[in-house]
Amino acid sequence: MSESGDELAQRVAVRLERLFQNVIPARLGRPWTNREVSEATGVAVGRIAGLRRGRPLEPLHRDPPQEHISARFTDRLNHLLAQRVDEQGQRYSLRAAARASGMSSTYLDKLLEGRSQPTLSKLAPLAAFLRIGIDALLTDDLGSIAHHFGVRREALTYDSSEPVVIELEDTLKALAAYRRIAHNPAAVQIAFRMAGLPPGQASEVAAAVESLLADPDPSPHDAASQPPGPH
Repeated sequence: MSESGDELAQRVAVRLERLFQNVIPARLGRPWTNREVSEATGVAVGRIAGLRRGRPLEPLHRDPPQEHISARFTDRLNHLLAQRVDEQGQRYSLRAAARASGMSSTYLDKLLEGRSQPTLSKLAPLAAFLRIGIDALLTDDLGSIAHHFGVRREALTYDSSEPVVIELEDTLKALAAYRRIAHNPAAVQIAFRMAGLPPGQASEVAAAVESLLADPDPSPHDAASQPPGPH
């Protein structure tokens, strides 16, 4: 029996909420807001809010079809370009944006209107200008949000028994544990005592923990590829 769209939407909402609560950049010292994620991904604030509430503005796909991805590319491209400003705080004109992206204004205009699809050679400088990863452009809204948090889209939509989901859950649990330790020094002392560390080693580990907590927060993707230590 296949799951309903409502079930998938609720699953995504729960996992998104955990990402928002646990992947906290050091420069902010607090969770991301919908608007900040919107500015970083090109996904409209209303779409992000709907996904987090379990009420997406349009049907949610477990694995999005290519036509859905293509449609979202144009929306996000326009959204991202409208937010980019020059050194004087002015929005880029079509000509200036095209020049900064290494393409003609005619070609960029076609991309913005959905009359052309970009080649990888053209997409790389465009993505760099927009300050977004190429992978985040070549997916749907949910995929772009997942990329922002450093996780695979499948980790948000697949069943909880899938390895990619188990990896995400383990990483989020680790991030939550580190945050509890960061705000509770007594927990570190208890951990040292339980581990039976000599005083000298305990101080070395304490220094390492302090250094670790001073670094920018790793994304779940980074934490999954290395021992845990959100773009």
